[in-house]
Amino acid sequence: MTKNNEDSVERSPEQIEEQIRLAAYFRWIERGCPAGEGVEDWLEAEAGLASQSEELEGA
Repeated sequence: MTKNNEDSVERSPEQIEEQIRLAAYFRWIERGCPAGEGVEDWLEAEAGLASQSEELEGA
C-alpha cells in the first residue's frame, strides 16, 4: 500500500489489526452484542478494511 505521494499512509500490522478490532467491536455493538458471533464480525471488518484500502490505492 505504499505510494510515493503525500496522501498515502503506510500502516504497521499492529495498526491494521487495531483498526480491524475496533471495526469488529462496533459491528458487534450495532448488532446488539450477540454471543458467539465474534468471528463473523471480525471477518466483515477485515473485508471492509481491505475494500477501503483497494479503493484508496485505485484513487
